[in-house]
Amino acid sequence: MKKGYIWYLLLAALACYFIVTAFFPALHLVFNTMLILAIAFILMGLGSRSAILAFIGLGFLSIYLKDTFHFHYSIGPLFAGLVLIGVIINGILKPRYSYHYKKYFNPYFEGNKRTYDSDDEANIYLKTLFSENMSYITSQQISHLFITTKFGGQYVDLSQAQFMTDSPEIHLDVSFADTTIRIPSHWKIINKASSPFATISFSGYPSTEDQQITVLLTGTVAMGTVNIQY
Repeated sequence: MKKGYIWYLLLAALACYFIVTAFFPALHLVFNTMLILAIAFILMGLGSRSAILAFIGLGFLSIYLKDTFHFHYSIGPLFAGLVLIGVIINGILKPRYSYHYKKYFNPYFEGNKRTYDSDDEANIYLKTLFSENMSYITSQQISHLFITTKFGGQYVDLSQAQFMTDSPEIHLDVSFADTTIRIPSHWKIINKASSPFATISFSGYPSTEDQQITVLLTGTVAMGTVNIQY
């Protein structure tokens, strides 16, 4: 299953649940909120390859099992232990910040395509909600770039773009989504973005030339992934 389709599967499952419980209210006692949260977090963990999200889902599942089958164990320590195991596994299998060679590819080639080649606007806003989008930025007068991705996937190609400011900035607002950003090799990224339960990684090799452009990465990535490709 393609990575972006996991969100549609999750939404379809939630839609089916609400529709069925409208006709059969008794099912709400079996498939309660904790079970829905468990399924949602496990699916999001599998979709974004995040052990943290998957183990949070297992934590919600433990609450559901105790309430339904009256098992005898303490929820708080078990939930905390599962989340810590997820953090450890996620840190071992997928480092928070890593540089590694990776052949360039386009993971969102089936989504909507957009091209920004105008030099009239210094600030560019890219927003993707519950969908997949690909954007090619070739503007030579960028000052700030704002990227918003929620419940979907977004691919941004900046390999032909250029900043024309002393303080270039890429601002991220990513939640429950995956975002890939391709940048020129002479850009040096300074990561100031916060990433609760998320991963920001780097692929490829930056240039070692003297004329590097320092670009500030700001914003928030929550329960998602961002990959910067050189």
